[in-house]
Amino acid sequence: MMYQCSNKHRFEDKTSPARCAATGCASRILRPVPDSQSPRPAASDNISRWYAVTFWIGLVGIFVSGMLSASEDIDDSSVVGIPLLAMTILASSQICFFVGLYRGWRLVQTTSTSALSPGMAVGLLFVPLFNLYWVFKAIGGLPRSLKALADAHHLDLRNVHPTLAQATCIGWLYIGVASFLPLEESSPFAVLNGALVVSAMLVQYMFARQMFAASAQLGRSM
Repeated sequence: MMYQCSNKHRFEDKTSPARCAATGCASRILRPVPDSQSPRPAASDNISRWYAVTFWIGLVGIFVSGMLSASEDIDDSSVVGIPLLAMTILASSQICFFVGLYRGWRLVQTTSTSALSPGMAVGLLFVPLFNLYWVFKAIGGLPRSLKALADAHHLDLRNVHPTLAQATCIGWLYIGVASFLPLEESSPFAVLNGALVVSAMLVQYMFARQMFAASAQLGRSM
């Protein structure tokens, strides 16, 4: 059930709340919001689900293809399509990530003229070399901007950790550098490199889930 206080703060509560749940607002004048006026579930929810599904399917597919390629009983030519399919699925999960990033900055821009434009935030991530700097602006700067937006509307925003966003940026940098490292598949450095790349992907996954949840919460409350 959606409720609205006398200060027009809206929030969800399954019980009958005694006062407004917005930060800094203690209004006890509450009224239920009719279903016809309740905001529809944010599109970020659907993108978040697709991101999670494609991420894990793609990651598992890469592990399976690696195990099959390492097996001496299986011809490499017979499994060549598996890593290609897995990488395609992972690429689709990354598209979902960019969509979520775009929508996050679009929310911020609704109340801040100084915020990055959504198109610029995502588009400049595809500019070689410059994106090594821009990733810290587009991804690293989003949690603070979302938190400022929530504070401006007196909302309790779910945690979006700036540290996790910065770790995601560092992971991006490492994956970019690792893609140019001439490592043999059988070397211990290749195994370590693979573990670090997977770790960077998992860090991005954790950040993305927080980003999607925060955007969905703001989209429903604003």
